[in-house]
Amino acid sequence: MRHLTHYTDDIRQQIRDEVLGASVTDFKRFAEILAMVAEKGEVVVLGSADAIEKANKEREGLLDVKKVM
Repeated sequence: MRHLTHYTDDIRQQIRDEVLGASVTDFKRFAEILAMVAEKGEVVVLGSADAIEKANKEREGLLDVKKVM
């Protein structure tokens, strides 16, 4: 999978370095962004009509279905 997506060892190492080097300020900024997403963001799900219908039957009103094609 990594080969097909060109996800190299160098990229993996860069991500590790960035995660381990994150500061308190970085986490505070991330929290602010998450708060904005929680307030204004939308979650979009792409799936089969049958699966979405089943999910809505199990939890009524869970998904607002919009046909795009």
